[in-house]
Amino acid sequence: MSKFLNSNPIFDFGTQKDRIEELINFDLPQDFIDFIKVNNSAQGNELCLRYNGKTYLFSEVLDFLLPIEDGRSPFSYYDHFQDRIPQGLFPFASEASGDLFCYGKPIGHGEDKMGIYYHHHEGVITSKGHFEFKTFFLFETISLFVENLIFCYDEGKDEDKEGFEKWLRNLNN
Repeated sequence: MSKFLNSNPIFDFGTQKDRIEELINFDLPQDFIDFIKVNNSAQGNELCLRYNGKTYLFSEVLDFLLPIEDGRSPFSYYDHFQDRIPQGLFPFASEASGDLFCYGKPIGHGEDKMGIYYHHHEGVITSKGHFEFKTFFLFETISLFVENLIFCYDEGKDEDKEGFEKWLRNLNN
């Protein structure tokens, strides 16, 4: 079973690549470029990512072929969330709730690793009562990210689909 469905491959990623590198001020690695070219706008095939004891759903790779002004374009996401996502990160995929998977190296964020980050788009209330957005490091490479995407539901197991769907609705609550 494939991890991604309905991709819209990009054959010439040069313009988008150059714009992203300009925004994050880093060169994109070849494995990340190859991933976007092959899996552009692909939907996750009932995928989950388990990290630090929590489970996150993977929805889709953003569509890098959309015009920059289109609200579903990754560049539009970048513009919309640039005051929330640490500088140096660029969104490339989304989670079911609207949270974002980003690539880059955050500037002034406490993390200094280049790689894949998860951005909680609604933010959280801290223990001191302050509101802040949470962005945290996941993996150094896109390959590790993809390897850690697992199928949430395996039709070959004796699990009932209704129970699985209830579990999905209650993730991280």
